Amino acid sequence: MTNGYTAGVFDLFHGGDLDLLRKARAQCARLTVGVLTDELAQTILGTRPFMPLNERLEILRNVRFVDKVISVTDPDLARLRAEFAFDVIFPGISRNGAPTEAEAARQLAGLDVRIAALPDLKDTRSVMVRSALDRARVA
Repeated sequence: MTNGYTAGVFDLFHGGDLDLLRKARAQCARLTVGVLTDELAQTILGTRPFMPLNERLEILRNVRFVDKVISVTDPDLARLRAEFAFDVIFPGISRNGAPTEAEAARQLAGLDVRIAALPDLKDTRSVMVRSALDRARVA
């Protein structure tokens, strides 16, 4: 059985998030999704999520492509791999808080984890939604 892992902030859940989860789950038997805490999102992305962590976790728990949801306080992939035994990682896209392919390869070197990029994901990104909300607030 292949265990997959992906992570992100998953703030303002949208079609791009769903597409990522659907395509990741299609490549593994079980998918664990890491949701970055507010503090970790602030550290990595420089901004805090709009939605509280408990709501983001609850949304993902109710997505049929997701088998397990975890709160991520530490982005150390080797530690996460030891704890959750994933065989394949689906790296982040467009700075969603997940490690890039290069970061994942560096952190997981020698651990026999396949890094599987997911091409052709839907174009919607949280950054776009945030920008639209910011423009609407100013108008």
